[in-house]
Amino acid sequence: MRLSENFSFGNPTRIVFGNGKVAELASVVAAQKVCLVTSGGFTRRGMTQRLRDMFGDRLVHVVDTIEPNPDLDRLDAIISEIRAVGPDVILGLGGGSAMDSAKVIAKAVTAPEGWSLATHFRQSQPMHKNAPLPSYVVPTTSGTGAEVTPFATVWDGTTNTKYSLANDDMYPVAAILDPELTVDMPREVTLSTGLDAVSQALESVWNRSCNAITFGWAISSLRLSLRALIKAANEPNDLQARSDMAQASLLAGLCISHTRTALAHSMSYPITAHYDLPHGFACSFTLPALFDFNIEVDDGRLDALGQALGYKGAEELKNVVAGLLQQADIRRYVTARVADPMDILKHVREMITPNRSGNNMRDVSYDDIEVIIRNTLRKYW
Repeated sequence: MRLSENFSFGNPTRIVFGNGKVAELASVVAAQKVCLVTSGGFTRRGMTQRLRDMFGDRLVHVVDTIEPNPDLDRLDAIISEIRAVGPDVILGLGGGSAMDSAKVIAKAVTAPEGWSLATHFRQSQPMHKNAPLPSYVVPTTSGTGAEVTPFATVWDGTTNTKYSLANDDMYPVAAILDPELTVDMPREVTLSTGLDAVSQALESVWNRSCNAITFGWAISSLRLSLRALIKAANEPNDLQARSDMAQASLLAGLCISHTRTALAHSMSYPITAHYDLPHGFACSFTLPALFDFNIEVDDGRLDALGQALGYKGAEELKNVVAGLLQQADIRRYVTARVADPMDILKHVREMITPNRSGNNMRDVSYDDIEVIIRNTLRKYW
């Protein structure tokens, strides 16, 4: 096994973890002018009011219109709205979209006049150099790991294009993880986000940037998620399973904060864009076939991963992951949005995103991607 021996390590995000820890939020976020970024569901369920009571007049503005796969034009409008308020910090509460939006807003709201997400992504205007506002995040799902990464996903709804905003100053100042907040997750969200965590951990291993630190985190993450995900989906009030999944997500997020994701995520973006398939399903349904693809060039790390998790090696671990996908009934979730999954092959030419697919431990071509999709649907469906 030969992991990367040239790497720089560091993650500045403070992690506050435990049941009930959301009650400490007002003391963790010490700023005087707080802007909350969340979705309408949390306002309807009373969470926004709970934070108003917690922060008092320190909560100066609320944006509760964040939707899945945040659109850059909508975010630009929100950024203008928040800039007029002048908060000291941005607080993101919710799943990956809310946390990504909070990080994007924190970075973009300090931009000089004339800079916007639209001009940055559509017109290749360089990233501005102004420091962002501090951001704090409270995840309510277990899977994206966005609470400990320096990048965020932004979508262009006019072209069905996914972009990433990434900068070393975009790490949240602190992440407050309270497993009790994840109990209300619907089954589909529990499975989709949990499978995202599984995918991230695996992709950080079959990754050119995998190192001894991220390899250890990936083992710990998968040790939790492979055991706890189905239990959390089937028994949503099981706080131990919820805690295990929150930790698995956190650890996978720490992995990809260094390695970034790889081929499964690269292939997933056009699937989500064209079929509105939730991200975790889109990036995980190909995992067994990706095992087959990468096992052919394994330098020992995939076998070592399987053995560390208590299996004979990579092949047995692959079968465990395939079994997990069957238990999650991923075929049903995919076909609910993609009536004929073979249609996915129409989008092969959109599936190589160099800063993702290029991280894969094995070089990949469009022909390889077609084989991976066909093998997914023929062997593991």
